Amino acid sequence: MSTSPATLHDSRMSRKAVTAATLGTALEWFDFTLYGAVSATILPKLFFPAMEPTAGLLASLATFGVGLAARPLGAITCGYLGDKLGRRRLMLATVTLMGLASVLMGLLPTYTQSGCGHPSCWWCCASSRASPSAVNQPARS
Repeated sequence: MSTSPATLHDSRMSRKAVTAATLGTALEWFDFTLYGAVSATILPKLFFPAMEPTAGLLASLATFGVGLAARPLGAITCGYLGDKLGRRRLMLATVTLMGLASVLMGLLPTYTQSGCGHPSCWWCCASSRASPSAVNQPARS
């Protein structure tokens, strides 16, 4: 029993897709884990020093929570847009948006440099970075 070249090609493509999805998901959850650890240890001192230590920790963890809460909204929105505009174009747009938001988060000045407007900028970057990440999950339908 021999297999046709088309079957071999489909098998390779499926294997590549599964490998890419697994690697992307692992990197994404590593990023969330790292961000959660940093938001509990470093970010309260850098971005919320005017608050009490406990309140600064809660505010820092709230930015982490904003990122997690934005994921379902992004999945709904991007799922609809993916059906209308095409998944490939949307995937490129979301990866670009996530990259830009990550760069902006890295370039944001600390609280002592910018003042009290900083947390809202941080939350906007965190939500715009996290909401399109649901698009990068493999389809389950």
